[in-house]
Amino acid sequence: PNDLNIPHLFTIHDFYLLGGNPTLSDETGVYPGYFDETLQNPMYPYPKGVSRESFRQQHLRIVETAEIVLFPSAATKEIFSDIYRLNKTQIVVHPEIHRNINAPIIPIAKKARYTIGIFGAVSREKGADLVEAMAAYAAKQHLPLDFVIIGYAYRPLKQVKTTGPFIRQELTNLAKQQGIDIAFFSARWPETYSYTLSYAMDLGLPIMAPNLGAFPERLTNRPLTLLFNHLDNAEILTKALYEFICNSATTDTTPVMPIPRQDDHFYTTDYLTYVKSPKVLSKVKLLPAQFINVDKKPAVRINSNEKLVVNLWKIYSHPSMRWVNKIIPFRVRRGLKRLLSRQAIHDLVNKYDNT
Repeated sequence: PNDLNIPHLFTIHDFYLLGGNPTLSDETGVYPGYFDETLQNPMYPYPKGVSRESFRQQHLRIVETAEIVLFPSAATKEIFSDIYRLNKTQIVVHPEIHRNINAPIIPIAKKARYTIGIFGAVSREKGADLVEAMAAYAAKQHLPLDFVIIGYAYRPLKQVKTTGPFIRQELTNLAKQQGIDIAFFSARWPETYSYTLSYAMDLGLPIMAPNLGAFPERLTNRPLTLLFNHLDNAEILTKALYEFICNSATTDTTPVMPIPRQDDHFYTTDYLTYVKSPKVLSKVKLLPAQFINVDKKPAVRINSNEKLVVNLWKIYSHPSMRWVNKIIPFRVRRGLKRLLSRQAIHDLVNKYDNT
C-alpha cells in the first residue's frame, strides 16, 4: 500500500513482526513471561543473512504508516507498543456472529469421572506436552479425570484421547458427543485472541485458562472460570483443576480486569465507512479490477509434497504408530515436515480434503 500510495489499516494477528517468532516462545515452546529482544527459538530462524534489526525494518513502514493498527486484545497492543511507534490504534475483537460468548454457563454435575476438553490443533506452544503430563499425573494419583483433545496434537499423547482434524462447523457437536465437563486452555504463549475460546464460551462450559495474553480480558468477570499461572507445572495445575471441579458450586467469578474500551462494532460500522471514504476510493480506482475482486474464491490446489505430508501425518497419528516417537526425535520429524511444507498441518489437511 505504501508504494501504491493507498491508505491502509493493519490488523495484528500474532507476534511475527516483532522478530519472526509468532508466539514469543523460547526453545522449550514456552513464553518466559516477558518479551525479551534476545529471545530465541530455533523453530523460527531468520532467513540467511537477515538479522533481527533488518527483519523488523522490512515491516516497519507498513505498520507505522497505517491509518489505524487494529489489535484483537489489549495484551497484544501492550507488547507491540514497546517496539513500534503506533500513531493510532484500536482494540477490536474479531467478529464472530455465529457464537454467543455470553451463553449461560452449565454447572459441573457431580459424577464418577470428569472429561476435560482441549480444543483445536495443539502444538508445543499450545501446551500439548503440558496436557500429556497432566494426564499422566492424574492417572498416577487415580484422579477421576479424562483428557480429550477435540482436534489433534503435534504428536500422539499418552493417556490423552484425540478426535482428529475437523471443520469448524463440527466442533460444537464433537464437544457434546465427548461429554466435555470443562474446557481447559493449555496455551504456553500469550494468545492474541483464541477462536477456540469463543467456542467454549458459546457452549457454556466452565473454563480453566492461563492468566496470559487475551484470556484474562476475554474472561473477565465470568462465572465458573479459573485463571492460572502458565509457568506452573503439571502437578500444580492438575491439582488446581480437580479442586476447581470439586469446588465449582462455590467458585467465584474471575476478577474484573481494567481494560481499555473495545469496539465490538468496528467492522460493521467504522471499518466499512473508512473503506468507502473518498480518500480510499479515489486511490482504489487506480487499481486493476482483479486486485480488488474479493468475491472470487481461488481454486484449491495441493502439490505432491503437501499430499505426502498429509499422508505421513495420518499414518503417524494412528495410535499403533506411537513407537515412532521413541525412535525418531521430534526435531527430525519437524525438520522433515518443514522441508516438505511450511504450512500448518490443519491447513494442509483442509486443502487435501477439499481437492
